[in-house]
Amino acid sequence: MKRLESCNQVKIEHIVPQSRLLEDEKAALDYHIMIGVCYGNEGHPKRELTCDAHRGNDDLTVSPFSEASISLIKYRSDGTIYSDNPDINKDLNSTLNLNYNGFGVYLKENRKEVLLACKNKLKTMKSQGCWSRRLLQRMLEEYEQPDAEGKLKPYSGIAVEYLKTRLRKA
Repeated sequence: MKRLESCNQVKIEHIVPQSRLLEDEKAALDYHIMIGVCYGNEGHPKRELTCDAHRGNDDLTVSPFSEASISLIKYRSDGTIYSDNPDINKDLNSTLNLNYNGFGVYLKENRKEVLLACKNKLKTMKSQGCWSRRLLQRMLEEYEQPDAEGKLKPYSGIAVEYLKTRLRKA
């Protein structure tokens, strides 16, 4: 969920590994199975790679096009991303290496910082007597809806899950 600011930061990734599409040229060019992704620390040892760079030709269970699939992703307060679904959890941790924190990549830290900022905003609003269910809904909309440029806030998934949990309890 890193913000990709320019074309130089983006490469095209096939949701279905290209190695499985070799016999079907039309499928290999189907833009419906392509997404823009970051370089995932390319050029470094395998243990330091993330996302597509770490994935290689492995199949994925989780699909960025499926809300049902994405809804099975959860976060811990330390920024860890996981799923109770073992196949999706394997995708997140083994295949995509999305909990890597190290050379040049701080995925867990970035998610943790977004969550802390969200919690701090709520704490400030509560101390000012402005805390309400409506505030939670407005904040959720801020993280779920693209801005005027059509962009979501970076690493917004962790804040969305936290705010939805708070709304269920409110």
